[in-house]
Amino acid sequence: MCEDVIYLMPKISIIIPIYNVADDLSRCLDSVLSQTYADLEILLVDDGSTDASGRICDQYAKKDQRIQVIHKENGGVGSARNAGLIKAEGEYISFIDADDWLEPQMLEILFEKTIAADADVTICGAWFHTPDGRKQNRISGNNGTTVDAEKALYEYFALNHYGRALWNKLFRRSLVQDVRFDEDIHYYEDSLFLSRVLLSSCEKSGEMRTKVHFFSDPLYHYMIGRAGSSIRSYERYRTSVTSAERIRDLFRKAGNIRLASLAEFKIAFMSINTCRQALIAGKRDEAGEYRSLAFRYLRKTLWNKDISLQDKLQVALALISPVKGVDLWIRLRDLKG
Repeated sequence: MCEDVIYLMPKISIIIPIYNVADDLSRCLDSVLSQTYADLEILLVDDGSTDASGRICDQYAKKDQRIQVIHKENGGVGSARNAGLIKAEGEYISFIDADDWLEPQMLEILFEKTIAADADVTICGAWFHTPDGRKQNRISGNNGTTVDAEKALYEYFALNHYGRALWNKLFRRSLVQDVRFDEDIHYYEDSLFLSRVLLSSCEKSGEMRTKVHFFSDPLYHYMIGRAGSSIRSYERYRTSVTSAERIRDLFRKAGNIRLASLAEFKIAFMSINTCRQALIAGKRDEAGEYRSLAFRYLRKTLWNKDISLQDKLQVALALISPVKGVDLWIRLRDLKG
């Protein structure tokens, strides 16, 4: 007599930090609940919302037992994600932003690609939606390839592959369970976290054995142009420079001078962006300090052949005119996209 064999798929924990996104939250949660991959642990971290977001989370938790809601005082996205990581029990971890949404098969395809490639981190493409209704797949990389952690970090920082955010990536839990977000970083925090994750296997084994797989299918939908005051934007951007400095220090500690030099160029890049935000916020003295920092690190990395001439010219142009220069390269990027 034959017996049916039931195969239980590994659980995926989805961590969604939530702060004052009541207008978009239902679209995000509906797309998560509509995933064709059903074995999910959905962790909604209400980070002290002052609108109806917390109440919406509780309403969805009543509708689906896979949802757990964590209500906490406001501490920023890093704090919210850490709260989710502490609670997560799945074998795989996914981070989603509460005002974005997913294609119905996103997690199923990510999981299938992970198994097929025996990967520790799997990355997909994403649609970037502009305020005027256009959409572009801006995630670049070599489609269908699997690389080790060191090459992935090189491609990430030198070639701008894989997308800077975490929301298009599926992580093996064993890789991230001991890593936490720096809660004082509010911009460019994803790159710092990803750098720590991809270096973690090296610290444990002495080799960069972590495998990263990329495929270009756009399965995530990201909204561009999120609102924020100029002062608040400046304060957030300031932390991006600190994040880039910490990434450089990580690579130095790991003895990887090549990656450390790439991180130094990111210090220049983040510094000129912060200079622009300071000027918009009316903080001219602080803008001058960040402009000087950008010049210092651009000069230091000017002869680094791993950094493209285009990237160097972007920073150089912005040094001449921080506001107009950055705005121009953003427009050129949008036209190219």
